[in-house]
Amino acid sequence: MDDNSTGKEDIMSDEIKENDEEVEGYHFWPTHVLSQAILLLIFSGIVLTLAMLVPLGLSNPVDPLIRPELVKPPWYFLPLYQFGKYAPGTLTALVLPVGGIMLLLWPFIDKRLDEKFGKTFYISAGTLVLIITLLLGIVGWFSERTYDMGERKITVDSFGIPHVKSTDDTPDVESLETPQTKENKSEDSGE
Repeated sequence: MDDNSTGKEDIMSDEIKENDEEVEGYHFWPTHVLSQAILLLIFSGIVLTLAMLVPLGLSNPVDPLIRPELVKPPWYFLPLYQFGKYAPGTLTALVLPVGGIMLLLWPFIDKRLDEKFGKTFYISAGTLVLIITLLLGIVGWFSERTYDMGERKITVDSFGIPHVKSTDDTPDVESLETPQTKENKSEDSGE
């Protein structure tokens, strides 16, 4: 049996050698990669030249820290959008990059935290982040809308604070306040 198996291997190796000699073409590494790199440089040069010669003047430069009015993101970005309303602009701009870096470095951080705190730290931190994310998403969903409740209209501002407006000619009520909170405000102001 050993003779047959070695004979088959010899026949296979002869066929492979014959096929290698018959196949014509070029190699991927030096030839194809070099041609693609040259094309990339040529097209990048064309795009850069056009961008410098024909500048596109659309409008004022965009400031990423200022949000336009009445633009709401899809539901999956609402927690981050609502967080941006409560936090300063620079903190909002740092949340995603720092969160991404934390996710990349988590395997290294994980070992040290596991030695110190155990699983209770992970469970409590994850639960806290999940609750905050859900609350920000819910407040973001209901914010910047007006709800018609019969004789009253409830307008929720961008921070999630409801304001009641009456549909008749009575003056607007500033917010949903109970008589107890009005008494507390008047006592705090010294009246």
